[in-house]
Amino acid sequence: MAEQNDDVVNRSIKLLGESLLTPGFSLLLDGQIKQGTLHTGLGLLARVALGIPGAFLVAANSYSVSTTGKSLYVNLFNPKDVKDYNIKDAVKQDVAAGRSLDEINARVAEDIEDIYEETVASLRNGRQLDSEC
Repeated sequence: MAEQNDDVVNRSIKLLGESLLTPGFSLLLDGQIKQGTLHTGLGLLARVALGIPGAFLVAANSYSVSTTGKSLYVNLFNPKDVKDYNIKDAVKQDVAAGRSLDEINARVAEDIEDIYEETVASLRNGRQLDSEC
């Protein structure tokens, strides 16, 4: 529980830094100096060229890279990454939400059935499967 609280505090600090201080703040906080400095520079250029929406997009990308390791574009538009499923994280979230073991088992089983159906449909359509499946 304390680990989850630390994560919430850490992410909150990152969001505040990105929005109130400078784009790239969360990456700088993570010790990624090169990436953070690059995002800070791009944020300033985007603000001059596109105004606040430009700076917001650079800040959102910085936060995305910091928290997920992937760019904002990949998180929003890459269907392969959207389908990635981490059972350990899903169970942690369910336990934190107060769900019982039976509820967690039912939800995970449903997720597995969905992944199975997607895989079968991909095979029927002649698409190759990823090696991760």
